[in-house]
Amino acid sequence: MEPSPRPVTLTVGDEGSGGWKTVYRVNDGPATEGDKVVIEEEGTHLIRNYSIDHAGSRESGETESGYD
Repeated sequence: MEPSPRPVTLTVGDEGSGGWKTVYRVNDGPATEGDKVVIEEEGTHLIRNYSIDHAGSRESGETESGYD
């Protein structure tokens, strides 16, 4: 039985100027814009993401989340 893809949705919590875009990386993959991540492979994965608001300000750090 093949593992089914697992979707992850990233959200922006900026109450000031509002979120504009989110950038994420899965493991050591390329930086990608978007708020929907689909994990296709089995195993543990690390998602790093940050958001940029409408004023052009980037979050001061990245959020890291592990998924099995």
